[in-house]
Amino acid sequence: MVRDGEGILCSCSSSGQEFTFYQSLPALYNNILERQNHPVQISGNETSITDQEENDWISLAGHLMPSAKLTAIQSCVANWLTNSPGTKVTIFTQFRGMVRILSNMCIKQGWGHTTLTGNAPPSERHRDIEEFRVDPTVRVLISSLKAGGTGLNLTMADKCILVDLWWNEAIEQQAFCRLFRYGQTKEVEIVRISVKNSIDDRIQLIQHEKSTSIEKTIGYDALSSRDTLEDILKIFGVTEDPDGENGFAFIADDDA
Repeated sequence: MVRDGEGILCSCSSSGQEFTFYQSLPALYNNILERQNHPVQISGNETSITDQEENDWISLAGHLMPSAKLTAIQSCVANWLTNSPGTKVTIFTQFRGMVRILSNMCIKQGWGHTTLTGNAPPSERHRDIEEFRVDPTVRVLISSLKAGGTGLNLTMADKCILVDLWWNEAIEQQAFCRLFRYGQTKEVEIVRISVKNSIDDRIQLIQHEKSTSIEKTIGYDALSSRDTLEDILKIFGVTEDPDGENGFAFIADDDA
């Protein structure tokens, strides 16, 4: 675990059990497709499997799926909730499926939690946020990254976990700033989860390249290397003349 410019970067490694599970996912998906193509019998009548059931690989796989990130998240949240009785935690993820997996984890651990996704109606979103704000037993908010990055005030939380790194670092910062807002009275801690030898390594590289390009374009070095007013005036044949009436003098063609 190392501290970077945007909080703490927790780097973990996948286990052999996790790789075995990932290799079994194609077979699991094919099983779902077979169920989709074969109607089931209920009380003697044929009925189709609902969309939720036919694509519910999370329930079929079980909530104990091996995952280096889940292990790291569970350990981190447990440590916070145990050592800081009043703390509240916000977990950001890109995927609604991951929201369900994290929700199952909270249920298994007995942690009061609520969820926030972009497909929830505004009234439900407001209700869930208020529940997280006022209910002391609801200590974890699981939010999709972009839903948690638009117009929300999450200053009731002082701990934040980013499950999935995003190609655009500004999206991450927008989500983090939901906690860093006026009214925040606690020190905010941010943990970004990364798995070694995975796509996370590539995303971090792209983030660094983008940040470097932006810094070269609009950073201090870029501004300091631009032409000064004096340089621009010389282009038009004008030079500074402190003794002159207007402070400037035209340069003769022979001297230009």
